Amino acid sequence: MAQADALMDALRVSVFKEGTTERYRLPDGLSWERVAEQTGFDSGKSARKSWFLLQTPVYLVVGLLRVLGKEEHEVLEGKTSLRITQ
Repeated sequence: MAQADALMDALRVSVFKEGTTERYRLPDGLSWERVAEQTGFDSGKSARKSWFLLQTPVYLVVGLLRVLGKEEHEVLEGKTSLRITQ
């Protein structure tokens, strides 16, 4: 479980490492409403709240990576590596 938590933390950081100065602010041109459309949340507010409370489901992180438009994304946490490709 600790490895899963560490990997989710690394995913959260990797999604927001470019283009933002605030922890929960999305990069310019991306809205929580758009994220909600892509990830199945009822509203942008519920997606943001899930992120804010750090109860982020994996599909929200993967959805964010998809909306950010990266073809391939790799996250490293200790000896654990996760590669997400589209």
